[in-house]
Amino acid sequence: MSEADTNEAPATIIIHTRQQRVMASYTWGPELTFPRASVNGRPVALVWGEATPVPVPPGRYEVAVWYQSTSHSRNGHATVVVELEPAGAVQVSWTPTSFLPRGSMEATPVDLKEQLDDGPDPAWLGDPTGRHHFRWWDGTGWSDRVNDDGVTSHDPV
Repeated sequence: MSEADTNEAPATIIIHTRQQRVMASYTWGPELTFPRASVNGRPVALVWGEATPVPVPPGRYEVAVWYQSTSHSRNGHATVVVELEPAGAVQVSWTPTSFLPRGSMEATPVDLKEQLDDGPDPAWLGDPTGRHHFRWWDGTGWSDRVNDDGVTSHDPV
């Protein structure tokens, strides 16, 4: 990456899971599942029914989303490739399928300010950088506050 590239305005991928949760029933009882994602292979923690913003440098990205259960690792797996300009944003909407290997996903350019105004309330969410378990989302952006196993510290985004 050139020095000029590092001065470009960051871009954002917003990953939205369209279903609150998927419940799988087995002979031993119900099993809750958990949404998972990766951006160019880097893990991103998701919450059912929430929009998770992932700050990235401008460029081309492969976004993969699936749900994980104790018996299967990649149910509803779907991928999409997105190209982001400086300060650009795209919403990736994923719809899982129960007991089927593939989900569906679409990418739509969005107005970042409008999207984040309607985004998640302040909360500890999965760290989009993948360096920590959780990072504080203040309702408008990611802060430097991080949390690993209940220990809070600071790490710039």
